[in-house]
Amino acid sequence: MINIKKIALLTIFTTMTFCQAISNQQVNKISGEQYITGDDGIVYIYINIWGHVERTGSYLVYDGANLFNALSVAGGPKNGANLKNIGIKSQNEETIFINIENQKKIDYKLKPYDTIIVNEKLGSKMLSRSSIVSAILQLINLIYTIDRLDND
Repeated sequence: MINIKKIALLTIFTTMTFCQAISNQQVNKISGEQYITGDDGIVYIYINIWGHVERTGSYLVYDGANLFNALSVAGGPKNGANLKNIGIKSQNEETIFINIENQKKIDYKLKPYDTIIVNEKLGSKMLSRSSIVSAILQLINLIYTIDRLDND
């Protein structure tokens, strides 16, 4: 009976210590501010990156960052990303589309809370879901084979 009490107290103490350690960690929270000045004096903005990139999410980038900077922070576009039609949706609900496939420089500067949307090319979608294509081809082959057996 005493061992159970000791185990219960030890569990409660360990849990409280662990929770306190987590609550003391500094968490990178998104504030409601459009511009944030870092300790280094550099002004930053939050942006969102969705779609066919290595790491989607919300990122803190320096004010004046362009589309290349933002995509680099997210690990870059994945193979099969449609770079001819990248959408940037602003807070005012306006969406513009930019072609960066053969661009070396992009003049568009990101604004606070812009959302970058990178879509996947149709061919890439089909290949990545090739199990469906394979199943359809196997079904066609089966129908063709049955049809040939019936004709013999």
